[in-house]
Amino acid sequence: MSRMPVMLELTETEKILVRRTLAYHEELQRVARTAPLGKLLTNCETAILQGGRELQRSLLERVVQEG
Repeated sequence: MSRMPVMLELTETEKILVRRTLAYHEELQRVARTAPLGKLLTNCETAILQGGRELQRSLLERVVQEG
């Protein structure tokens, strides 16, 4: 996968959320690459549900803090 530079103007909170989302994506890719034969979908579904909850909780915490 090729990479390209991107320039964004973000608040500190937005920067944290973008980094967390990118880290989440990288973790899902790792799970997919390392899943044993026949477990790819199950392992990815588990990771996406768990990671999605954590990301949503983080978003909610930040919104409440900044409220």
